[in-house]
Amino acid sequence: MSPHPIPAAAPSLDLAFSAARWCSFRFGSGSVVIDPTSGRYLYLDTLAARLLHLLAACEAAETALARFACELRADLPVAAALARKLEGELAHCAADAAPAADTTAGIDLVRPPPGAAALDAVLEVGGRPVRVRCFDLPIAGSFAGMAAPARTLDREPLATIDLFARESGHGKDGYHVTEDGRVLQATDDPFVARWALVRALAAACYADRRLVAVLHAAGVATGSAAIVLAGAGGSGKTTLAAGLVHSGLSFLADDAVPLTAAGEVLPVRLAMSIKAGGWPIVGALFPALSEQPVHRLGRGQCRYLWPGAAADPGPPAAPSPVGAVVFPRYCRGAATVVAPLSPVELLAGLGATGTLPTGQPEAFASLLRWAERVPAFRLVFGDLDGAIAAVRRLI
Repeated sequence: MSPHPIPAAAPSLDLAFSAARWCSFRFGSGSVVIDPTSGRYLYLDTLAARLLHLLAACEAAETALARFACELRADLPVAAALARKLEGELAHCAADAAPAADTTAGIDLVRPPPGAAALDAVLEVGGRPVRVRCFDLPIAGSFAGMAAPARTLDREPLATIDLFARESGHGKDGYHVTEDGRVLQATDDPFVARWALVRALAAACYADRRLVAVLHAAGVATGSAAIVLAGAGGSGKTTLAAGLVHSGLSFLADDAVPLTAAGEVLPVRLAMSIKAGGWPIVGALFPALSEQPVHRLGRGQCRYLWPGAAADPGPPAAPSPVGAVVFPRYCRGAATVVAPLSPVELLAGLGATGTLPTGQPEAFASLLRWAERVPAFRLVFGDLDGAIAAVRRLI
């Protein structure tokens, strides 16, 4: 599973297959290409994978397209149209996450605005101490509630994560999340900015571990294995995680789950973010939720819950091998249905829900090997008790 750089196509075709930007890996019956700059990746079917293989094998793109058209028994314009379609898919794959090239290279580091941060603390959420500075007051207030269980340390941090607003002549123009001045995420959405801050903190705290990705997921554990609940916001993963913890499983993380090259997940000591729609269900399991303050960010409201009996969250848990990955989806009134997923479906699901690999080709190869062997399932549920029982049967 070694990476194969995709060469630049001939100027006459002007295809943006840059060897400096994309790496290709065989996976399933097709290939996966990753943009190492952003960590975004895309699964390609057999046809697109074959086109990439020919582009890599032929010196001239025209030669590759001619061979591709011959194999398809199609006209050259058809092959060229497929190449254009592929170019568009690759461009869309990386467009929303790729930071500016100069900041990635470290030539022009981005600094936060002058003045004191609304939140400035050295936190330990599971590994190394990391300084977090948030210069946006609404996001800082929301993140402070999430970070309450983290250990606040009076010691030298090993990295600094900053979140601040981008300013233009018209005022606030989105947000930057940076690590030691290097842009990790640029976004217009405060929720995405907060999640990028959480993801960056989790990755920085475990920078001394061989991470292959930070999964957009919640994590619970049985003692011998972890269950990863992956999904976008509103899928029901946090509510299901709270239910599983109430049923006796251990809490590992909510929203950001670091995954190592060994296929183990690491705990992240941040509180669970319970959106307003989940308050009745989760509040019935954990009455202390109703006593927590309401945090507002944009139009959303949430309360934070640390699902432990003691105020002190205790020492960090050991790494846990992943027993299964579950993609939950809450549908009111739906019967509980569990369906297995193929490795390709698992990988596509992780990418669609916001998981970002580290971007290094070697680490991505480890992620693909993990995806080929870990059991994965889709779970549709309308009843929390039924979903809890279904997940526990997978352990």
